[in-house]
Amino acid sequence: EKSEGASGEESEGSGEQESEGEEDEEAAVAVGRPSHRADGKVFYRQMKKGEETYEVGQDCYLENGADVPYVARLQEIFVYSFASSEVYFNARWYYREGDVHEYAKMAGASGKVKYEGGTLTAAPSELFFSLHFDENHSDCVLRPCAVHLLDERPDGGFGPHEFFAWRAYEKKAVYPLEALPTKKLRDAYATEAKRGPAAKAAAAREASEKERRKREETEARETARETALSADELRALVMPRRHAEVWIETRAFNRV
Repeated sequence: EKSEGASGEESEGSGEQESEGEEDEEAAVAVGRPSHRADGKVFYRQMKKGEETYEVGQDCYLENGADVPYVARLQEIFVYSFASSEVYFNARWYYREGDVHEYAKMAGASGKVKYEGGTLTAAPSELFFSLHFDENHSDCVLRPCAVHLLDERPDGGFGPHEFFAWRAYEKKAVYPLEALPTKKLRDAYATEAKRGPAAKAAAAREASEKERRKREETEARETARETALSADELRALVMPRRHAEVWIETRAFNRV
């Protein structure tokens, strides 16, 4: 089986067939309960391959037989109902600088893609957002990485296996993510922006803050119980007083 990768080339899958009764320890397995079923497929939120667990929205490297792997974001994880041991995924591809020029040429461009009056160039860690979306077998997943989607060109500050994208490729042209020309691109970007590394970090901070508030509230309740006055202490406070107000609940409240 062949799948088209981010550079437009076709790459062959592993093609290795396990002998009957033999298990591949590196083969991906779906994790958790199915999220839904449709078109003969059973969808999951996560899969595990080797020591890594991947979830929908995760960026990862994909095998292409070259020194520089493809990069894509998982959109769906599923198995076919008739072959539940084989895990597949749909992915949105990121393009590298070379991919942009190649796809534009395939689409009929007469030369290299232009940007702001000159030939398009990109930083080593820069990728381009795209609408390229297709199905692949989990055998081609190599390892997780992270792609930061940004509204403007960054100054740097990214670590190993981290990339950034502040521009998108569409129909022989490149556009900033903050000024995408079509609703389809804008909707796709809005979806991915909600589940990228920045969104996950924000969710983690929110969960941490929620846990901190919960812990403080629990500690406050325990402190209140420990410092509450006993009945004897309350009587010691009330008895020395010259009078006390007593309220009796009847059909009307009367002071006695």
